[in-house]
Amino acid sequence: MGPAPARGGVPPPAPSPGPRAPGGPRTAAERPPEPVGQAEADGRWLPLRRLRSTANDQRIDLALDDIDPFRGFAGLPPAGRVPTGAVAAWQDRLNEAWAVLVGHDRDQADAIAASARCLVPLEAGPERWKVSATSADSSGAFGLTTPEDGLSLAVTLVHEFQHTKLLALIDVVELCEPGDEVHYAPWRPDPRPVSGLLHGAYAYLGVTDFWRRYRSAARGAPARLAQFEFARWQAALRRTLPVLRTSRLLTALGAEFVAGMAASSEAWSDEQVPPAALALAQDIGAVHRIRWRLRNLRPDVARVTAAAEAWLAARSNPDTGPMPLTVVGAPRGEPPEPHVELAHLRLLDPARFDALVENPAELATALREASRADLLLVAMDYAGAARAYQSDVARAPDRVEPWTGLAVAHRRLAVPEQRVLVSSPEVVLAVHRRIRELGGADARPEALSAWLTAAGRRPT
Repeated sequence: MGPAPARGGVPPPAPSPGPRAPGGPRTAAERPPEPVGQAEADGRWLPLRRLRSTANDQRIDLALDDIDPFRGFAGLPPAGRVPTGAVAAWQDRLNEAWAVLVGHDRDQADAIAASARCLVPLEAGPERWKVSATSADSSGAFGLTTPEDGLSLAVTLVHEFQHTKLLALIDVVELCEPGDEVHYAPWRPDPRPVSGLLHGAYAYLGVTDFWRRYRSAARGAPARLAQFEFARWQAALRRTLPVLRTSRLLTALGAEFVAGMAASSEAWSDEQVPPAALALAQDIGAVHRIRWRLRNLRPDVARVTAAAEAWLAARSNPDTGPMPLTVVGAPRGEPPEPHVELAHLRLLDPARFDALVENPAELATALREASRADLLLVAMDYAGAARAYQSDVARAPDRVEPWTGLAVAHRRLAVPEQRVLVSSPEVVLAVHRRIRELGGADARPEALSAWLTAAGRRPT
């Protein structure tokens, strides 16, 4: 990311008018520089704005780079020029973030201040996906969509700094070899190669440590949020690090590095999390995992068709064995996560959350992507959520979101007949869709799951 200002159609200098008569008008060269706002307003010069903050005598100085023509990150589109009035909001977020970082991990803050050079605003796009990124070719440049608050910016700085450190390391040593392995990552909607899984795990190792430290001093609502986030990402590491450790693509140094990551995570395994925060983190983790399966896994077409035909003929399920799956790639980026937003609302403003449970009609204005079923799931009314998701599936049978919530609700209800819906929701969805394609009426997802689970005749 180039820190130099970009020029925008500056005309060539006019010929010198010669000496100025006493008391006459000043030439452009003699006039004092215009304030930034005026210089920007004339459209001939776009200054590079800077964000600076100091906390406990520790200072950070970052460029807000919204002008460099080559500031994109691996296909992530940069946002346009930040309006002058909106720069103050970025400054406020940095002030909040820097106070948090310096207050809870001075060593980490020192390292970030020494290495971070600029923030590059990225375009959220029409779907309002949240993204952040680090460039291997421009160390210290962090791309990100507009931060919601100072705490989220603090987490983003920690996250991207972890990537910066790892990029510097792999510039010197090789940690993994190229290969076609892809895996589930609890922080991404798309399948990840081993190199990407390693990068993500290292980034979230730093994020988990941030929340671990922050929760020790936070009080009230921020403490509840920190407990939830620590439990959420610690569980993600416990799921991911064993996968990395068994990969044959790691080099000897890579295996040693991942073992060190695992040792750090395991050192936190005895730290207690309040039961409510832990249960909520487990549900949110299940939402991500199940939605990933529905978006990225495609069951064998022939087996799906055979099952759909048997259902339509009221025969027994012809095959209750595991169905072969193909991994497909979902788009990059973090789609809106209403369950996470609702979980944050429950933790940060429980009175507001309870009011929404009592009057879900207000959801349309509070959280546009959330449904009443999502609200019931985060409220841990799993039976009510399952009924609401059934209705949502009936209205929009191809939408992934209600299928996700239905499977998560049944994961908690633990009904044996819904085992396939919980473990392989993509199979139930594929068969359900094929039944409709063959001209059958919509099958109830729970009835279809029960039929797929056991080799019995379907209900009539």
